[in-house]
Amino acid sequence: MELNFEESKAFWLTPPHTASPTFPVLYFECSYAVEGRGFLKLDHLVGDIDFSGYKQEKESIIIDVEGKVFSLGFKEFKYPIGIVFPNFIVKQLTGQELREYLFPSLKYLNDDNLTTFVLNEVDVRSIVEKVACAYSW
Repeated sequence: MELNFEESKAFWLTPPHTASPTFPVLYFECSYAVEGRGFLKLDHLVGDIDFSGYKQEKESIIIDVEGKVFSLGFKEFKYPIGIVFPNFIVKQLTGQELREYLFPSLKYLNDDNLTTFVLNEVDVRSIVEKVACAYSW
C-alpha cells in the first residue's frame, strides 16, 4: 500500500482512538525533550519526515493549542514506512504545567523575549500559539 497525503491527513482528522488535536501544535520526540517543533497547520505536519516515514520513539508527544498531550501511534503502510498519528490523550496541561514543561526547551532556545512571554502568560492557547510560531521551520 502506498502512502499518500490524503490518507495521512485522514489519520490526523479522524484518529482511531481519540479526538483530533487542535492546531497549532508542539511536537517533542520524548516526553521531556529539550528541542521541540511547532506546526501551525495540519498541512504543515502531514508529509513532514517526522510524521510520514518511520515509527517514532514511544515517548514522542504532541501538545495541542488546548493543552492536550497526545501519545503518538504508528500505522505501517509498507515496511518500514508508515504514518505517525495522534493515538491517545494522556494528559491535559494547565498553564503552569505547560510553562514548567517548556522551560528546558526555552532555555535551550535562548530567546529571552519568548521565555519572558511564556513565564508571564497564563493562557495555554496563547503560550502554544506563540511557541509554535517560534518553533516552526
